[in-house]
Amino acid sequence: MREEVLRERTAGLGEQDLASAEARQQLEQLVGVALLVEDVCREHEVPAGAEPLRLVPAHDLGTQRDPVARRVRREQRHCILGPVRREDVGAAQRRGERGQPEPGAELDHAQAAQVAGADVLGEGDAARPELGPVRQELLDGECRLVDQLLGARRPKQRQRPPGDLERFLDLHSDSVTEMRFRQLGSSDLQVSEICLGSWLTYGGGVADDRAEACVAKAFDLGINFIDTANVYAAGKAEEFLGQVLADRPRDSYILATKLFGPMPDGGSGLSREQVHTQIDASLRRLRTDYVDLYQCHRYDWETPLEETMEALTEVVRAGKARWLGFSEWPAEKIEETARLPGVEKFVSSQPQYSMVWRGPERDVIPVSKAHGISQIVWSPLAQGVLTGKYKPGEALPEGTRATSESMGQFMGRARDQTLLERVQQLQPIADELGITLAQLALAWVLREPNVASAIVGASRPEQVEDNAGAVGIELAAGTLAQIDEILADSVSWEGPAS
Repeated sequence: MREEVLRERTAGLGEQDLASAEARQQLEQLVGVALLVEDVCREHEVPAGAEPLRLVPAHDLGTQRDPVARRVRREQRHCILGPVRREDVGAAQRRGERGQPEPGAELDHAQAAQVAGADVLGEGDAARPELGPVRQELLDGECRLVDQLLGARRPKQRQRPPGDLERFLDLHSDSVTEMRFRQLGSSDLQVSEICLGSWLTYGGGVADDRAEACVAKAFDLGINFIDTANVYAAGKAEEFLGQVLADRPRDSYILATKLFGPMPDGGSGLSREQVHTQIDASLRRLRTDYVDLYQCHRYDWETPLEETMEALTEVVRAGKARWLGFSEWPAEKIEETARLPGVEKFVSSQPQYSMVWRGPERDVIPVSKAHGISQIVWSPLAQGVLTGKYKPGEALPEGTRATSESMGQFMGRARDQTLLERVQQLQPIADELGITLAQLALAWVLREPNVASAIVGASRPEQVEDNAGAVGIELAAGTLAQIDEILADSVSWEGPAS
């Protein structure tokens, strides 16, 4: 029966085409899923005008390889490749203006259409809810097999020569696939496990050329999450990011900023007036129409909570922010906010959290889990102390944050000799795992399922690369116990800064 259907569908094809079709039937039997070629888009189109869905997890997502949507890696790949595709289109237009033929233009339109059709199979698969139980990896493999079959039918001399897109894939394929992503609370945001921060660095503490190189390296490594605040460098950090991100597609990164601290114009706090004033000012500096995440930098004890949340809700419903978060809020205020009716809910919390600063484990993380809120942790390296670069009994190294006039005001722990000695005792653990101390510290915070991303503040591109190397490192229970034993009473359990 299968043979009759196959021959009916391939009537009119040549012997080579029929052989390919028979090979496709064998592949169907091999992978256990019918290969979808010409009829998938026709039979399973997404209805026009369908309302977008927000993914809300019904349980703790943990640290799964791909926590919610297995398509996230393909989506991130699209975000990174988007600019390259646009460059290809621009180059083609310029060639047309000069009267030059397109490379590979001799490829006939019918076969080119078949090849292009194979590239959209993933979109057709996404429109088939009945395939939900089928593992996404199997479908990805299916698409590759179909591509190979179709590619085999083309005479080699007529294949289009590699262009910018192919060269980009060759250069960056490793970084595109190695970064991991986690869902941010009950939002639809898939954020990279490493987030590039800008506190004390960009817009002031680090020269613009080095800062720009750090941003470029982050994108090369697959990092899609960037965090800043209106108060960082009195707005200059946002201005810097607005400049360096201006030429990148807006959907290729997730942008978060914050409000609360005093600005040069005297504005501060979370009143309705300040919420609207500061979001507009941030958007101007960032050169964008919206931010993906708008966060309250601290709790405002001078403004009624209802007023703050109503104003933030207005910002979201005006399209100026997609989701809301907070930083360093006490657990009781997180709980109180969750009970407010008729307002947008928080999806993220940004606490200080590291091997040596564990206060959030006592209350903020538990209450956040109960309300669909993820952690975006700042200072996971304890201002660089956990990298091991500050040695006990030695002078602070020149060129580090601790010796910087603009960045060193929060570096008291770099002078804690007992802590520095204990950090050096962590080195054999890192050596045994074949990783750096920085990667050990980042892997430690990422072991917590409620942590969606760890913010790193890099002043050199190589620091960004080293930090990104923490992704995917799993720490055994015995390793965690060793860390606890070494750090002992150097661990602080202080509550939120608010």
